Amino acid sequence: MRKVNILTIIGIIFAICVAIIFFYLGVQARTSGISIFHSRYIIKGKLFGESADIRDFVALKYNITEEAKNLKEDTELATVIKTYNFVEEGYKYAIDNLTLLNGIKVLLKGGADSWNPAWLSLAIKHQSGGLDGDCEDVTSLIVALSRANGINIWQNIGTITLNSGIYGHSWGTVIIDGTEYLLEGTREAPLMELKTIDQVYKDAKAMNQMLKYEASIKFNEKDVLTTVGADLNKELPPQLPPSKLQELKKALDE
Repeated sequence: MRKVNILTIIGIIFAICVAIIFFYLGVQARTSGISIFHSRYIIKGKLFGESADIRDFVALKYNITEEAKNLKEDTELATVIKTYNFVEEGYKYAIDNLTLLNGIKVLLKGGADSWNPAWLSLAIKHQSGGLDGDCEDVTSLIVALSRANGINIWQNIGTITLNSGIYGHSWGTVIIDGTEYLLEGTREAPLMELKTIDQVYKDAKAMNQMLKYEASIKFNEKDVLTTVGADLNKELPPQLPPSKLQELKKALDE
């Protein structure tokens, strides 16, 4: 009997140790860019004031996967550029002010920084012929459509620094053949070629323009990676106002 009790105690201690290790690894995953154990990454107040898993904003819903079929090209590079230009056609950079109505009854009303899921942005684009939204909205749609075609692309949340100051921002990064390229969704213009972030910085410097992207969070429909100590719900500086869009375009050498 004593032997059984000792084994039981050893088993309990072992289980506790394993639980502690898994908990520790889970914390590390949320702070060091490691994605494990299908952890839930809840961001508060961004879905019309409600909390949601951040990955849901780029979820591959039916309308996304069906539209992506029309954007598939022979190469990943061509697919990304075609996808980007599809989203940019008719796009206008605008601060969130989305209200969904059923007749005269308000169903959903976006807040000061409400994020539109990609499937919703695509539906709006089909209905209106274009998309009005801020950096998160346009980037989510580019990312989701590209991911539906198997592209290694991520949505980034962080800050952008221009001559006039630091602003909260969202942008895309895509990795093709081991090279990482920048996708700035707020350009309001077609994309002719992809540039690496180093090339973008080099071009900005040649124009005597300050330009710096700093991501604290990057995600797609499966994974969330963060910098050390990053918090999904940490308040960022005010987002890039429409009045500063021309400054960003100039820094991008456009």
